[in-house]
Amino acid sequence: FNTLISGIEEDPKKAVAYAGKLSDFFRDVVSVRDKDTISLGEELVLLRNYFALQQQRYGASLQLIIDVSDSDSHKYKLPPLTLQLLTENAIKHNAISKDKNLQISIGIGNGEILQVSNNINPRVSKAAGTGMGLQNINNRFNLLTNRKIKVTQDQHTFIVSLPLLKNHEP
Repeated sequence: FNTLISGIEEDPKKAVAYAGKLSDFFRDVVSVRDKDTISLGEELVLLRNYFALQQQRYGASLQLIIDVSDSDSHKYKLPPLTLQLLTENAIKHNAISKDKNLQISIGIGNGEILQVSNNINPRVSKAAGTGMGLQNINNRFNLLTNRKIKVTQDQHTFIVSLPLLKNHEP
């Protein structure tokens, strides 16, 4: 909403377009909120819509790379808004500026794993976090599969590996 407010002052036409995108995103969220899983393809559409909103705020300093084939986007499923939440966490916990780009990458690894990674740009002041985002994702996956999410981090990269469910699984 801060982006919308500043946009109203700076460029009302852009603010109207942003409000439309924001409305579409919230409509999408409502449509999937009661579902246990959605296809990876549907999840990627939600993510792209969310990312477009964020990119209007951060511009080219925020980048998204998706390396998922069309066949894989239909073959797998996961809990809705998982990728949006991971992207939101990456944005929240990293500095983003012209000098410090944040790049979020999504791709399928070995063993039917979806890897979501981002470079680490330490913030001057740490964003307050409850740790509930990753715990929420973990809890949702625990209800669907005995395969666990995995979080790894080194000096430069933060990676969350998510087990993908095949579309024919419950």
